[in-house]
Amino acid sequence: MSNSPILILTGFHRSGTSVCGNLLSNAGLNLGNELIQPHIANRKGYFEDIPAVQMHESWLNENNTSWQHCGEDNLNLGEKHIASLKGYVAKRDAIGTAWGIKDPRLSLFLPAYQEHLGEPGSFSFYYPPVAKLYRVSASPT
Repeated sequence: MSNSPILILTGFHRSGTSVCGNLLSNAGLNLGNELIQPHIANRKGYFEDIPAVQMHESWLNENNTSWQHCGEDNLNLGEKHIASLKGYVAKRDAIGTAWGIKDPRLSLFLPAYQEHLGEPGSFSFYYPPVAKLYRVSASPT
């Protein structure tokens, strides 16, 4: 479905995704034109595109859950959800170059993204190693 290479950056909240988003943005990857502004909890920014966050929040609300969803139940995505995903991708594709999307909530919708983004190889997933290092350092020995 996408005409441009896409990088999907997702992971648990507070796992280093914003640090990676910062690096990717500074390297020139377009992560969106309406990014959530920095604030005291994340002084350098979240690097999350507001339309994507709003889309994911809407999907979660329509499934009577939140980003804390643990996966006990399947999230129900219907035709209108897939249409909104396709519309979002088409709008982002209009820039004509590789682009990225960063949202921890996106990890809950990976099957939909995998199914509707296009041929394998046209998109990549990146999970920050910072989260793995944190889990290892926080685990009892």
